[in-house]
Amino acid sequence: MRYLSPAEEQDLRAVLRADYTEHEPEFDFAVHTGLRRSEQYRRISWCDIKFGLRDLYAPRSKKIRNRHTELNDTALNAFRELHRRTAGKDPIFANQSNGEMVPSARHWFGDAINSSGINDFHLA
Repeated sequence: MRYLSPAEEQDLRAVLRADYTEHEPEFDFAVHTGLRRSEQYRRISWCDIKFGLRDLYAPRSKKIRNRHTELNDTALNAFRELHRRTAGKDPIFANQSNGEMVPSARHWFGDAINSSGINDFHLA
């Protein structure tokens, strides 16, 4: 696993804010929860998030058992924005034009990484 340096994150955020604004909460969620891609996009639903407790329950996936993740301020704010966009209806990560589930970040993340000039980085 490789982490972004502060300079790389700044460069990537500049690209996100310029070209992929609607995906910044998705990126914040991924970076600040550490969930696997399949957990983020396919396994969690709104009933798994306890805003008042700052808790995210991630149901079992692959080799990872059920687990709870404490939500920091950035992850919590990302969830609040996504909750606003979806009116609290599943899926959490929905296409804004038709409300259908977004299965991954592949349709935008690779392009954002390339535009920011970052090498050898991907979401888990």
